[in-house]
Amino acid sequence: MRFEDGSQAFGTDGMASMAWRWLRYQPDSALTRWYLNDVCARDGRSRKRGIVALARKLLIALWRCATLRIIPTGAMLSATSGD
Repeated sequence: MRFEDGSQAFGTDGMASMAWRWLRYQPDSALTRWYLNDVCARDGRSRKRGIVALARKLLIALWRCATLRIIPTGAMLSATSGD
């Protein structure tokens, strides 16, 4: 197995898992509202495509958060102890 094959499979699965967790733990965010209002109103196939679209949007939003300190709209942050 080539390195690229493994990283691609992990990247896609990891991003989708991150998107599902975002939906669960950030129910009031704009990204969650977009997914629920625009994607879930369609059939199951659209939901699968939609979670990939959400993962991509989430990746961009988190990149903006890390680099520009712009928190995604509606996202709730919690303090960590840093231990």
